[in-house]
Amino acid sequence: MDKFMVWFPEQDVFKNADAFYTELPFFYMTDSIGTGEKKEIPYWMHGESDLVIKLKDGSFHVIDYKSDDDTKFKGEAEFVEYLNKKYTPQIVEYKRAVSSIFGVGEDKVSASLISFSYMDPDDWRSDDSDDSDKTMRVRETKL
Repeated sequence: MDKFMVWFPEQDVFKNADAFYTELPFFYMTDSIGTGEKKEIPYWMHGESDLVIKLKDGSFHVIDYKSDDDTKFKGEAEFVEYLNKKYTPQIVEYKRAVSSIFGVGEDKVSASLISFSYMDPDDWRSDDSDDSDKTMRVRETKL
């Protein structure tokens, strides 16, 4: 987590922040899911976004934290493709929710996944409970 605390403030989205909303709950009616597929009957969508940042220009940025195991993938590109496929529908709904809650167009809401993983696969598989010598990788994937 220390690496995240160093990494995060260096990002432009943090430097341009006007307000932060953590664990922001939402509840709204929709007729489609994040993939764009329309439903015949509208339904209630609810959830909680990890972090929403209001930027000084009036736009918003949604951040969702993930801890998927990246060691089972052949490389960075394959892992990013997996993240995009798995989480894009969820992030689309988060963006819709932020748009609705704050009364801005969906084009004014961007999003990223922040994923955490150990850089050395042997470290995270260790039974050793002392994590002090392990190096954490922090990765941002913009969706």
